[in-house]
Amino acid sequence: MDLSSEKLPEEYEARLIFPEYFEDSVENTPARIVCIETHGCGHRYRYCFAGRVFQYRGYDELFPHVQVQEKEELVTELALGRLLYPKELSEKFREQYQTYIREHWEMAGRLLIQADNMKKNHVSNLEPGKLPWLVEEVLMPRKDQRETRQPELAAEQLRNTEQNQPLQNFSAQLSTFIQIAQESGDTEMVSWLMERRHHLRAADSMQSAGAVQDAETTQNLTDDVENLMKSQPPKRKRRFEF
Repeated sequence: MDLSSEKLPEEYEARLIFPEYFEDSVENTPARIVCIETHGCGHRYRYCFAGRVFQYRGYDELFPHVQVQEKEELVTELALGRLLYPKELSEKFREQYQTYIREHWEMAGRLLIQADNMKKNHVSNLEPGKLPWLVEEVLMPRKDQRETRQPELAAEQLRNTEQNQPLQNFSAQLSTFIQIAQESGDTEMVSWLMERRHHLRAADSMQSAGAVQDAETTQNLTDDVENLMKSQPPKRKRRFEF
């Protein structure tokens, strides 16, 4: 459902998905009654409309129910739609959707790549060319996750696989997206992803080399100070007589 005009900026635009639901009548013969069972969580979204005013907050509050009751593909597309077109989206719910997308990054990438080669009869809320947004705005590790704060511990941290884990995961995600784009025949996106991965690996190599150099410089200074301390004879205590 598109609640916007094509001329509006993305922050004033909303593209929403309303899950389906159906009711099933189950007969209880001994009791001579009929029970109504509801399948799906779409009925909850009826209450997001207050007259002609749509309650975006109420829509976002229903996301936990969608995660449990709907398929991953639908939930991922719903979350992408709210993040890409964040009309009246609060920071709290933005983080909620981003967390889900980071956990289901492969499905998110697959949907965005499919949007580049959308078939005529297929309906989607997603526009072509949005995969770079996913890579750079959602999945790319933050700066505070990548930098080493203490130079004297850089060499030891670089030997620890946990130090570079965010970048390693990000590189693996790019490789997966490259494979999906190749299978879809999206040559333009394959080229962009390969270039992005190349820059990432080059920057990581330079950062690692710089960190090792800083660690070696710090270690050399420490050794010089220790050698200087050892080369100086101990001061003799003066003896005072009264």
